[in-house]
Amino acid sequence: MVTEILEVLARQPGEVAADCTLGFGGHAENSWRVSPRVAGSSR
Repeated sequence: MVTEILEVLARQPGEVAADCTLGFGGHAENSWRVSPRVAGSSR
C-alpha cells in the first residue's frame, strides 16, 4: 500500500510532507526518498 499512497500524494522534490501517523508503515521513510523534507508525529 506504500506505493499507492505515494502515487496519490505525487510529491515533487523540494516539497514538504507532514506524516501525522508516523509509525512502522514505511510511508514517511519512502516519502523521504522523494524529498527529505518530512515532518512527522506519532500522536
